[in-house]
Amino acid sequence: MFFNFDQDPMFGHWKIIAYYGKDLSAKTTVEFEVQEYVFPAFSVKIHPPSYILPTDENISVRVESRYTYGKPVRGRCFMKVGVHEDGEEPTILHLERVMLDAHGEAAVETATNILGEGWFEENVGRSLYIEVTVVEDATGHSENASDISAKFVRSPYMFSWTRTIRYFKKGLPYEVKADVKFMNGKPAPGVRVRVRATATIEGQQAEMILRGAQRDPWNGDGTEPLEDNTNDKGQVNFRLYVPRRAINIRILLETVVSAIDNNARLEFNIRPFESPNGNEFLVLRVPNQVVLVSIASLSSLFQFSIINVSYKAFFRPIFIPLFRETQKTFRKLDMQTRAYFWHF
Repeated sequence: MFFNFDQDPMFGHWKIIAYYGKDLSAKTTVEFEVQEYVFPAFSVKIHPPSYILPTDENISVRVESRYTYGKPVRGRCFMKVGVHEDGEEPTILHLERVMLDAHGEAAVETATNILGEGWFEENVGRSLYIEVTVVEDATGHSENASDISAKFVRSPYMFSWTRTIRYFKKGLPYEVKADVKFMNGKPAPGVRVRVRATATIEGQQAEMILRGAQRDPWNGDGTEPLEDNTNDKGQVNFRLYVPRRAINIRILLETVVSAIDNNARLEFNIRPFESPNGNEFLVLRVPNQVVLVSIASLSSLFQFSIINVSYKAFFRPIFIPLFRETQKTFRKLDMQTRAYFWHF
């Protein structure tokens, strides 16, 4: 339910009474104030740590204050430090007072023991609460800001695999796409990540450890690495070799950072793709400017031939069910090259 104010609302204290329930016999009340919006004279920005680990001895916070036209503010900074838990008022545990420097900035370092004995175990999963008030020397005008983005965590990182396809195709490479983020949701670049994968093979009791897929099947230049660093967006990709008789793959992702005690881990299972057309599909991909056209079924490999096709640049594998539209697809492509036609 929404209530829209007119362009010229009546300023002052307002009260809303909402009736609900059977015969509208129950009610609830909320009060608020409507006042004219005044554009702030200057801004206050808080730069907290990305996370707080049990081994941290200090909490470093940087405060930045500037006028709307970019000039730094000259004044004092008052900072409250405490703990915040969802649904509750923050608990203030410490107060700092510092002067802003000539750049309108202040660096504040607070010992973690001000949070109390056993501070980490009591607060793990909660957020660090920081409230800053900057008072301008010339006028005494003040602006404030608060932040609860830094969390008390055992590991600074967390995994997301939303970019990873939830099924694999037997006999074809499978790509694991992971995102590594700090606990405040921001990307974590340059983090070392390792993938471990095991497959359950039809008719076998022991699981098979998967290796990286071949980079170029035709030149035999080695396999994809199973350990890599995240890019500037916190993303990392791995390509795995998948046996034709695999019926389940268990994947474990973990960060490899020696400076922390608890690395992040994520484990999940994926199942094979079931095609509506007898488990047959067409695969187009461009590895190192070579086009690979594969037709895969779940039978054993029995022959291989070379065909000529036309194509436009493809940036990722494209899977097309084998219907009559397949020939139309080839006619739409417009760059001549040699491709390899596999039958599985």
